[in-house]
Amino acid sequence: MFRTAFTQCAALGAIFSFAAIAAHAQSVPRTDWKVGDTWTLGVTVNGGIAGTTRSEDVRVVKEVSDSGYQVESTKRDGSGAAPVVEVLNLSRDHNLISLTGSGGAPQEFKWLQWPLEMGRSYQFETSFQDQVQTWKGKATGWEDVEVPAGKFKALHLEFERSGSNRSAATESFWYAPEAKLVVKRIQSRPGAQRSRDITTFELVKYKFN
Repeated sequence: MFRTAFTQCAALGAIFSFAAIAAHAQSVPRTDWKVGDTWTLGVTVNGGIAGTTRSEDVRVVKEVSDSGYQVESTKRDGSGAAPVVEVLNLSRDHNLISLTGSGGAPQEFKWLQWPLEMGRSYQFETSFQDQVQTWKGKATGWEDVEVPAGKFKALHLEFERSGSNRSAATESFWYAPEAKLVVKRIQSRPGAQRSRDITTFELVKYKFN
């Protein structure tokens, strides 16, 4: 009887483990934001020879439309200086739309292409100073990520820039469905005198309206 009970428990454990793995292997659908949804991000910039700076970025959804979102970003660097406030235009896919294309044309940085799915590859192009830059990425897998806002189960995405005469750049993202946001992001860019500028964003707190 003991052996039978043990066998049954082991079988159930295997089923639950498989179910958990399968759940995290499934596609992650896009989540919609509402007016008033708020995320606070801690931003650390390691600028090589320029040293390290830290700031806080509070982002609040101000408008929602069929085409996307307007998000107010308030940045404070802790020096006592007046905060820097700007309005960010994001697509419905939560990607930044910037007027940095050729001739100041709007372009979307398609870091998030729904549905997100482990093992899937992604690609998009942007332009900078009449140069076409290709970003290629992949969702490498689910990871447990700990940031100031807490612990999250997040899908890890890695991107690398190619097709440009500029030095290599990479972007790493950890998207957590629970927070409806990338809870951690690491940008690596070429810096002065062959150094690297590494910027890290981490979720500090959030609330949904």
